[in-house]
Amino acid sequence: GPSSVYEDGAPQIDRAIFKEGIPIFGICYGFQAMAQAFGGEVARTGTSEFGRTHFTADTTSKLFSGINSAFDVWMSHGDSVTAAPEGFATIGRASNTPVAAFESEDGKFAGVQFHPESIATDFGQEIFKNFINLI
Repeated sequence: GPSSVYEDGAPQIDRAIFKEGIPIFGICYGFQAMAQAFGGEVARTGTSEFGRTHFTADTTSKLFSGINSAFDVWMSHGDSVTAAPEGFATIGRASNTPVAAFESEDGKFAGVQFHPESIATDFGQEIFKNFINLI
């Protein structure tokens, strides 16, 4: 949603969870919180997105394997990830969001700025299946 990781009292991720060896998939605010926890950059760019947005995916990535390289997604955010954390590859972008998806080199951690659970996102179920198959 439109909440900011920079707001007073904003929920943060306990970094210890990443050491548990469990795969984690960050969605929207969770994507931003994951990026911040791993040392990536989240910024108030002054550009927010709400609604269907055209998305371009790196289909060589594990998360978007077997999915079209271009499709529409549902966005609802104010802040944006402007640099993926070290050890993560940027695997998707939108016109106003150059880092709209990333995954770690080992595939255990991935995130997307959009909402794959929304019926307004094309291939949402396939994205979830791809992440589950990484586990």
